Amino acid sequence: MNSVATLAEPSADAASASEWVDLLQSRAHIDAGRIAVGALKDGEWNAVTPMTYAQLDLRARSIAAHLQQEVTVGSVVLLLYGPGLEFVCALCACLYAGLIAVPLYPLHRRKLPIISAIAENAGATLILTELRNAPEQRHLVLPDVLGRLKWILTDEIAPDSANDWRKPAINPSSAAYLQYTSGSTSLPKGVVISHQNAMAQCRADSRAWKTDRDSCMVSWLPHFHDFGLVFGILQPLFAGFPTFLMPPAAFVQRPCRWLRAIAEFKATHSGAPNFAFDLCSEKITELEMSNMRLETWTMAPVGAEPVRESTLQRFANRFSSVGFEASAFCPSYGLAETTLRVTCGSWSRKREADRPGAIAATSNNQMPPDKADVITTISCGRPEPGTTVIIVDPVSLSPIASGIGEVWVRGETVAQGYWRDSAKTKETFHATPCGSNERFLRTGDLGFFQGGELHICGRLKDVIIAHGINIYPQDIEEAVEESHSSIRRGQSIAFSVSNPAEEKIVVVAEVHRLCVEPALHAQIMQLARKAIALKCEVTVSEIRLVRSDTIPRTSSGKKQRSRCKDLYANDQLDVIAASTLRN
Repeated sequence: MNSVATLAEPSADAASASEWVDLLQSRAHIDAGRIAVGALKDGEWNAVTPMTYAQLDLRARSIAAHLQQEVTVGSVVLLLYGPGLEFVCALCACLYAGLIAVPLYPLHRRKLPIISAIAENAGATLILTELRNAPEQRHLVLPDVLGRLKWILTDEIAPDSANDWRKPAINPSSAAYLQYTSGSTSLPKGVVISHQNAMAQCRADSRAWKTDRDSCMVSWLPHFHDFGLVFGILQPLFAGFPTFLMPPAAFVQRPCRWLRAIAEFKATHSGAPNFAFDLCSEKITELEMSNMRLETWTMAPVGAEPVRESTLQRFANRFSSVGFEASAFCPSYGLAETTLRVTCGSWSRKREADRPGAIAATSNNQMPPDKADVITTISCGRPEPGTTVIIVDPVSLSPIASGIGEVWVRGETVAQGYWRDSAKTKETFHATPCGSNERFLRTGDLGFFQGGELHICGRLKDVIIAHGINIYPQDIEEAVEESHSSIRRGQSIAFSVSNPAEEKIVVVAEVHRLCVEPALHAQIMQLARKAIALKCEVTVSEIRLVRSDTIPRTSSGKKQRSRCKDLYANDQLDVIAASTLRN
């Protein structure tokens, strides 16, 4: 029997398929010999292992056929992989077998508690991984919840089993995967992403980010995060262009690897969170820049954390000499509960807008009127056609025509809900604003519209209330990081601590490793206080300087303010200097 005998007949346009199995099989027909994905060993562009669409289809069908012998359609499967080709093959195999994939990270002793919690929450029946990440290879003793599950090493499955694969009975509304949230404000929750959700997101991204068969992607983004999974892997497969993947650690260790790969592969698309562009501006040397050209890089989405004007300006100024165009920047806003993206736009200039109103305070409302007259934000662009975004008072649930409120979203990319949590699904995904019967997703983010473009102020839960005014922690953090060059960009956290007498503001900031002199520490904290007072018109009760790389973050790089607050309360921060104002 021919190894491609079970392939679907190709459609005129593979991207018109209604679910991922038909799309990937059409790609294997239409683009059989074209590179689908390449893995960069250690992040080096000249050590690439490519895989064509035909090879990907063969591997996916081989693994899927094996899985169909083990579990039934709709079963939940954990994917514990490092970055690379084997994860992509396993993900496609789950789609081919009609299983619900849970993309995670490779086994590590520190990750066992969270992997166990996710396995239990998801009701997983199987774990897929590769030989190098097998428990016995890592010398790990597994918790009971993981130990009683069956483990399958996909890289040991023979390709001749592809002929035994049979297309499962799935439809566009079938769950494709569970995207576990990063846990920046709470414990991770499984967001149910259907085939239709993911297809709709990729279709919208193709329009907004102008992808086609002539595009090329380079991505170091983690595959277990929505940005890395949808933008870095699914979008290229959807539109039929190659994506070259490097390990996230390879980028963090040497940021120049990312830009060098973009230059060498003449990539058109590559995106990252705000901190990555700061890291490049800070770490890449003139010598490393001398042999790279970035003219082909025409779309650089920035998302997954607040986007800073100063970051984009610094990067654009630094790399314009090697061909980078500032117009490539595409600030975006999204969250796992909307598959990936809600809005995107083109970066232009700094936006300083009068605050368009305030949210009235009530006895049980934590959103009193704002004192500041001006807020500096960056536009995250407009919603896609078919996506509706409104601003709602988080207490009265009334839509706000102008002003700051909670961002609510509805549209095809909004996920089905939280896995096995009907109460939280109803609370978050089935919200109805006053005067309407339409269901919306409550994002928990604060924002406002200006000129039809969305501006994000921060998380509703993170807003600091001091002396009867709203203070956004991002404003304090930006003031701190701009006050002295020894404070690391994007590596500070502001939060409030309540006591019987008052609500005090605390700032935790990382300093560079060479910053070791006590006198310099005192100067840094003094300048930080002055900058906060000038920018935010508030007094900070306490500043703690901590060692590099100790600010708690999620796996996707988002700051964990609540976790940092807990570390502060338990005196577990790696503090090298502190300054406290006494009453």
